[in-house]
Amino acid sequence: MATLDLAVDTAARRDSPPTTPLDLAIHRRRLATLPDPSHSTAMTKVIGFHYTLRDEDGQVLDSSSGGDPLYFIEGRQQIIPGLERELLLLEDGDKRHIAVSAADAYGDVNPELVAQVKRSQFPPDATLEIGDQFTVEAEGAGPVFTIVDVDAEHVTVDGNHPMAGKALMFEIEIVGLRDALADELSHGHVHGPEGHEH
Repeated sequence: MATLDLAVDTAARRDSPPTTPLDLAIHRRRLATLPDPSHSTAMTKVIGFHYTLRDEDGQVLDSSSGGDPLYFIEGRQQIIPGLERELLLLEDGDKRHIAVSAADAYGDVNPELVAQVKRSQFPPDATLEIGDQFTVEAEGAGPVFTIVDVDAEHVTVDGNHPMAGKALMFEIEIVGLRDALADELSHGHVHGPEGHEH
């Protein structure tokens, strides 16, 4: 286990639960080596889908059932790569069960991201609890660390995504498939099911 010597930005500390696999948001640190297709015009589809997400034990982690479907622009790293790759093979109305490996979801667990920080690096009046999250760069731009252990002298933190190392199981229904609009491509996000919202 490494020992970090970092000035912790407690202003960017996050005490709320992580918005993790439940919103399907991509963990960008895992994809840092992938090419950035943000200026590509070759992949221009908007795909909308309903989903139910389960872990390997069958426990439901999240579902869009009863709510709005999730829309994304293909090729923009807006959902986990293993899921996007499979969705690109489907047509409007298709339903599928899709298994996504840990490597193609939130990555494998990296032991180098588990480290000890001297407690003295935190403000002396800080209340440190297991599960608290914080960043180590201003304005929340750095990776998110989760406190996993606290003792009198050290705080053990984990920079792995909470779902790292876990395969994910999706039940998918495609409910929308269209060309992305120019404004959506320039803005980098979907403007509603038909492209008219912002």
